[in-house]
Amino acid sequence: MLRAAAVLLTALSATVPAQDAPVRFVDGRPMLRVTLRAGEASYPCHVLVDLTRREPLHLHDNAAQSLGALQCEVSVDGSDLVFRDMPVDGSRDSWLEGFTKDHAEELQEVPVAGFLGVGAFQGRTIVLDGPAAKLRVLASGSDRPPEAAGRGSSDLAADPGKRGVTWHVQFAAEGEAGTPDTRGVVALHTKEGASMITSKLARAVGAPAGRVARARVGAADLASVTPFRPELVEGQGLVAALGGRAIQRLRTTVSFGGGWVSFEVPDDAVYPEDEAAYYAALYGEAAVRSLAAFLEQHPGSPFAAEAARTRLALLVETGTDRAGVIEGAGVAIEAAPAKARAREALAILENLPRSSDWAEARAAIAEKGLSFALEDEDGNANHELHLELGRIARASDDLREARRHLLSAAFGMRGGGAANLELGRLYEQQGEAERAMSRYLIAMLDMKNTGEAGLEALQRLYEAEHGSTDGLAALLADMAEGRVPALHPIPREPDEVQKTGRVVLAELFTGAMCPPCAAADVAFDALGEFFEADEVVLLQWHLPIPAPEPLVAQVSLDRAQQKGVRGTPTAVFGGTAAVSGGGKADQAPNVFAKYRDALAPLLATPQQIELVGDARLDGSSIALTAFARVGDPGGLRLHAVLAEDTLIFPGRNGILFHHHVARARITPPEGVPIELAMEDLPFEGRVSLRDVEADLDMVVASLERRGPFRIRPVEPARDALSVVLFVEDPATGQVVQAASIRVARDA
Repeated sequence: MLRAAAVLLTALSATVPAQDAPVRFVDGRPMLRVTLRAGEASYPCHVLVDLTRREPLHLHDNAAQSLGALQCEVSVDGSDLVFRDMPVDGSRDSWLEGFTKDHAEELQEVPVAGFLGVGAFQGRTIVLDGPAAKLRVLASGSDRPPEAAGRGSSDLAADPGKRGVTWHVQFAAEGEAGTPDTRGVVALHTKEGASMITSKLARAVGAPAGRVARARVGAADLASVTPFRPELVEGQGLVAALGGRAIQRLRTTVSFGGGWVSFEVPDDAVYPEDEAAYYAALYGEAAVRSLAAFLEQHPGSPFAAEAARTRLALLVETGTDRAGVIEGAGVAIEAAPAKARAREALAILENLPRSSDWAEARAAIAEKGLSFALEDEDGNANHELHLELGRIARASDDLREARRHLLSAAFGMRGGGAANLELGRLYEQQGEAERAMSRYLIAMLDMKNTGEAGLEALQRLYEAEHGSTDGLAALLADMAEGRVPALHPIPREPDEVQKTGRVVLAELFTGAMCPPCAAADVAFDALGEFFEADEVVLLQWHLPIPAPEPLVAQVSLDRAQQKGVRGTPTAVFGGTAAVSGGGKADQAPNVFAKYRDALAPLLATPQQIELVGDARLDGSSIALTAFARVGDPGGLRLHAVLAEDTLIFPGRNGILFHHHVARARITPPEGVPIELAMEDLPFEGRVSLRDVEADLDMVVASLERRGPFRIRPVEPARDALSVVLFVEDPATGQVVQAASIRVARDA
C-alpha cells in the first residue's frame, strides 16, 4: 500500500510543483518548526497545523509583538516551503503557553507560538503523511485519488473556510452494515490528540467506551487506527472528530480547491490497544478497579499518567478510603514524567481538602513527592513540599519538625510570602514576637501573593503586644526601608528655588492594583521631597482601576468624573496640565522628570491669592476655618478635602505606603464661592469622622463583589490627617492656588 501511494504522489508531483516539509508530532499534534520574518525581525518557533481554524495564521501576543508588523513570512525550517504575506493576528493564548511548558523537552525548548489554519492553504492540496512525518503542499488542485483497498475519499461537507475540514463518515457496529442514523459529519481536529465521538452515537453503534467497529470513508476504515473518546459535545453539527494521534497513523490528503478529502490506511498501521483499554476502563463500570487493572497491564502507556490521575480523583471524591488515596497518589506521582513528579505531588495536594482529617494523607503525599524533588525541573517544587510538611507539622504541634521544614522552605524561596507567613505563625506560636513580625513583614512585601495576609497578621500581633496600632506605621516605615520602591531626587541648588507665591495642586489618580501606577506613585512621592510645601501640594485620588481596592473614597470617584479621568495613572497639575502613563517602579525617574517639567511653568506664574486656614480635631469631628485673601473673586470657588498622610496597603503593584490619600470632602461638591470665604467672612465647616468612616465603609463594601478585603482601612488615623485647600475656576477647571493644613488635636 505504501508503494502504491508513493507512485501516486510521484505522478502528482510530476505535473504540479510540490513542496515538502518535515512535521513533528508532539503529543499527537502536528507541528511545523518555522521562522517568522517581518523586515529585520525574526522569531523562531513551532506552529500547530490546525485545520479547524479559518484564519491563515494566528500568533501568541509575544510573537506578534516581536515581529511588530501587520504581515510576515513563515518559512518552514529544513524545507523550501514558505508562506508569504501572512497577516499577523495576535492574542494571549494560555493553551499555547501550557502546551509549550508541558512539552518543552519534545519541542527542544522552542515554543509553540501559533496556529497555521485553513486560510494558509486556500486553493491548494495538502498531503499530511503521518507515517513519513511530512507535509506536502501542492501549488494547485490535483486529481482525486481512485478508490483502492485501504483508501477512500469523500466530498467536504462544508466550506472549510467557514467550518474547517469536515466530511461524512458511516459508522457501524460489529456485524452491521450501518444505518442512516449512524452517518454524520466528522471534523479534522489536529489541536486534540484524541479522536472523539458523541456519547449518543457511541451507544448507537454499540461502543459506549468508543471502540467503534467501523468508521468508513469509502474503503478506508478510520476505526482501524483509533478508538473514539465519547466526550464530543453535541449540538455543534458534528458526530465525531479525528484527532492528531489518528492522523499520525494515516496519510491524509485535503484538496481545498477540489473540495474533497482522502484517507489512506497503511498496511502496517497499528491499532492503539492501550488507548482503547483506557477508554474501556474509564467509561465502563467500577472505574476505580478497572483503572487499577489498566495501570497494571499498561504501566508504560502514554495514558498511564491520565489514568492514575483519574483514578485518584475518583478515590478522593468518595473520601472514605484514605489509604487508597495515598496509594493512588503514589501511582499518579510515579506515572508522571521523570522530571515532573514533585510538581505532580503538588498538583495532587492542590486538589485535596486541607481539613485536619486529611493531614496524614497530605503528609504522605508530600513525602512521596519530596523523594523525587531533587530531580524535578521545577526548582521550587522541593521548597513548596517542605512548606506543606511544615504547615502540617505546625498544625499538629510538632514545632521542631515544623521549624525544620519551614526554614528549608523560606531559605529556598527567599522573599516568598507563603513560607515566611507560615514561619511567622510558628514563631508567634512559640512566643517569639519580634521574629514573627520580621517574617510577617517579608510576607507582606510579597504583595501579589501574601501582602494582605502578612499585613493583617503583623497588625494583629503588634496590637496584641502594644495594646493598639499607634506607632505601627513608623515601625513599618523603618523595617521596610530599602525594601519598597522609593525615589530620592537630587536636591535643588539654592539659586534654583525661586518662589512666586504660587502653590500648585498636584493630583494623582492612581490605583493600588494598577501595575503601571507603581512608577507614578513613586515619582509623585518624590515631588514632595523635591519641592517645598509652599510650592506644591500633593493629593492622591484612589480609583478601582483596573481592579477594586479598599483605599477608594466617594470623593475620589467624584473628582475623577469631574475631570474626565478614565484611566490610571493620570497626574493633573494646576487643574488642567495632565500627564498620563507610568510603568514599573524602576521607571519612576522618567515619570518624575515629566512631572517636574509639567510643574515648572506653573510654579513660575505669580499668584496673588493667599489661603489661610485652621483645622482641629474636636471630639470626633474636624472643625475647619478657612479663607482666601484675593482682590477679585472672579467666580472662583474654594474646595476643602480631608486627606490622610499615610495609608498602609500592600497593593498588587508593589506599593506599600500610599501618601496624601483623599478621604472625604468638607466643602460642597461644587465648592464655596470665594465671596463666602473671605477674611471678613471665613468659611466654617465641620465633618464628622464617624460619618467619614461610614461613607468609606459603604464605598469599600460596594467594591467587595468577590469577597471582603482582608485589609479595610476605613477608619482615618486621627493623628495623620490634613485638609487640602484649593481655589478652582469652575469655567476652565484651572486650580489657581492651593494649601495644606495639618489637623491639630486639641489637648
